[in-house]
Amino acid sequence: MLEGYGREASFLVEEGATPSQCDEAIKGFGMAMGFFQMSDLAGNDIGFSVRKEMGREEGISGRYPALLDVLPRAGFLGQKTGRGFYLYQDNSRVGLPHAQAEDLITQYRAEKGVVPRKISEEEIKERMLYSLINEGFKVLEDGIALRPGDIDVVWIYGYGFPRHKGGPMHFADEHGLGRILASLEKFAEAHPDQLHLEPSALLRECVESGRTLAEMFAGK
Repeated sequence: MLEGYGREASFLVEEGATPSQCDEAIKGFGMAMGFFQMSDLAGNDIGFSVRKEMGREEGISGRYPALLDVLPRAGFLGQKTGRGFYLYQDNSRVGLPHAQAEDLITQYRAEKGVVPRKISEEEIKERMLYSLINEGFKVLEDGIALRPGDIDVVWIYGYGFPRHKGGPMHFADEHGLGRILASLEKFAEAHPDQLHLEPSALLRECVESGRTLAEMFAGK
């Protein structure tokens, strides 16, 4: 779930958002920490190592989030090196704007021929959160988690999802599965190579049957 969430964050930055815009949007939703802040805290080399272990493009279906490799290749590993998506001075854990990281992102866009565009806070939140939720549906489809509540507990206690929203799967039910499905279909059509945006079969089944996720898993 985290991989799909972070992958979408990388594509948003590639298209024109800044890491701080993504982080502030998701914190505005209620997350304890933004994705890029979390990456800096954990170490940007961690995700980089995971992607190498997966075989880079060969091990990841859909478009590869190459922008996430740019900083660790430059040695900007996050808080432990004082430089990541943010700059950390005098051993501070508070990230400041990092001009060198911004320059690398600008250079990456230019090399890819991307003309950056303005991206709204609403689009950032929807693409990141709906990617996360969609992966949660796939986790349930595959039997990795037995119940939606299992996922919610992990995300509340392990990843800083806002408790008052009940976890990503509970939030999905409350927010409206039809609304999430419609947005994912729109995003998937606009970005056909980003396969994690393709709505899960379980999400479609819930919407078509008129049942919430909680109702689908009642008694399990």
